[in-house]
Amino acid sequence: MIALILSLLPFAYAQTVSGGDVPILNAQTFQASMDSNVYTRLVDSNLNSDALGGRGVLSYSANPLEYTTWDGTTEPLVGGIFQLDAIGTYTRGPLRIGLGVPVILRSVGGAIPDVTALGDLSVEGKWRALNPDDAPVGLSFVLQTALPTSTGGAAFSSGGLGMGGMVAVDQNITEQLSFAFNAGVSARPSVTLEDVVWGPTGVVQLGGAYALSENAGVTTEFVGSGVLNNLANPLARPAELLLGGWFRPQSSGAIIRPAVAFGLSDAITTPAARFIVSVAWAPDAPTDLNEEPIVDLGQVTVQIVDTDDVPMPNATWTAGAATGTHGDSASFAAGETLFETTGGSIALTVTGGGGQEVIIRVPAPRGLLKIIAQDESGQPIPTAHWTATGPLDTSGTANAVLEVRPGAYNITVSAEGYRSVNQELEVVQGDDTAVITLTLVPARAELASGRIDIKDSVFFETSKAVIRDVSFPLLEEVAEILAAHPEVLSMRVEGHTDSQGSATDNLALSQARAEAVVVFLVDLGIDLERLSAVGHGEEQPLVEEKSAEDRAKNRRVTFSVAERSDTEGQIERIELEH
Repeated sequence: MIALILSLLPFAYAQTVSGGDVPILNAQTFQASMDSNVYTRLVDSNLNSDALGGRGVLSYSANPLEYTTWDGTTEPLVGGIFQLDAIGTYTRGPLRIGLGVPVILRSVGGAIPDVTALGDLSVEGKWRALNPDDAPVGLSFVLQTALPTSTGGAAFSSGGLGMGGMVAVDQNITEQLSFAFNAGVSARPSVTLEDVVWGPTGVVQLGGAYALSENAGVTTEFVGSGVLNNLANPLARPAELLLGGWFRPQSSGAIIRPAVAFGLSDAITTPAARFIVSVAWAPDAPTDLNEEPIVDLGQVTVQIVDTDDVPMPNATWTAGAATGTHGDSASFAAGETLFETTGGSIALTVTGGGGQEVIIRVPAPRGLLKIIAQDESGQPIPTAHWTATGPLDTSGTANAVLEVRPGAYNITVSAEGYRSVNQELEVVQGDDTAVITLTLVPARAELASGRIDIKDSVFFETSKAVIRDVSFPLLEEVAEILAAHPEVLSMRVEGHTDSQGSATDNLALSQARAEAVVVFLVDLGIDLERLSAVGHGEEQPLVEEKSAEDRAKNRRVTFSVAERSDTEGQIERIELEH
């Protein structure tokens, strides 16, 4: 495109002015974009659908053209220009042609007499090579032609045919933020003004846009140029900054763009300021920077769980062209949408403008588990039941096959009159049954309403508070009972002796033995706050001592339930024979 424009430069003829002549240098340096979505001057890759479009741009430029005479006096040739640009476009596929008709409503002030006139018409062609919806950036090429149609005379026309070309690149950084960049060259009849030969000119434009909502946003644009054969001269490098925005009335194809521009250099054609209002019309005006048509969208978050209500973080879903994993969100047009995943699907009516959640349920994985409970002779225990903690806590009756969620389980089997047994087991998914056989032994300790009944004795070393190893299993069962029954809030361990020896020594021995039992239970994991130790010595005999057997009955340790959560304040004594 640039090479094509450069090849046309010889057709632009030169015009040299000196002395007191008024130079023919066009003061109409403002040219509006013909089809940009949001920008006032920058070109982006936007193309309307196959249809006619149009816009009107009203502007006022202050001091757009100043002339420095041979003696150094600066004189405004044009003090201000009120201008209306009428623009019409037609789009077909990736191509767009446009016609710009500038009308000088009135020039005011300066050395040139005030005029109302037609300006130089412009014809522009645009080809979009890359659509930002399908490529990393949007890319367009623009070819411009200016026709010498002005009726305003000197300073309001280029005096001949003008040609120009431009490359436009734009990109959406986020849904709200985008930028655009233009680079090109233009050639019109050369004019010598002051010490600058105004010939072929390079143009650079860049800017950014931020959408405040679907129908409004703000922009900033930098427009700079320079005479290619005299770039070192600051008078040959006009530059200005535009601050603007856009607003799109609801249910309308119109776009309104107000803007204000400030001169950034002392170049001859840099205005002091510009004030611009543009009203554009396009039948399919897009709603945002991503060039999507106005669509009522709803945000949907997709959850995938199985029939056990367990989330499936690695599961994927599809809905139309959208895909994602468990917990992902996507936007969908309002209406019914089918969400699918392996093993399940659900139809959801999407409502626009808000957030929704859809839950897709799929069958939970299953494995088979069988628990066999038997006594020491190998006979089944029909009253046995079991509980299992694992991926999904469950329970069942022994000797029956049950479907459970695959994974590692900790299984506890219990039966009345037997000591509970605990074991770990891995259940795998499929038709193979995981079988575990557990042998239960008769219990030697059992919690009654207010006591622990035992079928054995606790033995100590003679005249000592040292528990003999043979009693360890019994006390372990007592600890298991307390651990399995947190409703027992407080248990009192009481020691008793026979009448042999001094009463003082017997009292101290019974206290020490009760404390030894408490220490043993605490070592097995029972909270010390649930236990207390009391020694009674020989003060509370069970029987009158006439024989060694009678004395053995009086030597004992008792457990009393002092408090339990389901019988607040009730105290029941539990006696363990020694």
